[in-house]
Amino acid sequence: MGDGSLLVLWNSKTGNPIQSIVQPHKFGTVAMDLSPDDEWLVTVGAADPESGEQEVRKELTHTSHGRSKSIEGASGGEASTG
Repeated sequence: MGDGSLLVLWNSKTGNPIQSIVQPHKFGTVAMDLSPDDEWLVTVGAADPESGEQEVRKELTHTSHGRSKSIEGASGGEASTG
């Protein structure tokens, strides 16, 4: 949480880090999941103390043939698991 927060994805076979995401959410990360093909990482941020809103972030991982980009979105109120 805060300026020093860091989320690291690791290769489970080699033990090497494959991607780092600096400060994924302003108020900390409360949940995350990988897609079954390991191509997408979705994280849910902790609720903003003032508004109660939670940020949802969808990130294309480096595991998908070297491509990397992020797609971010925000949801008001509670995040849905859809």
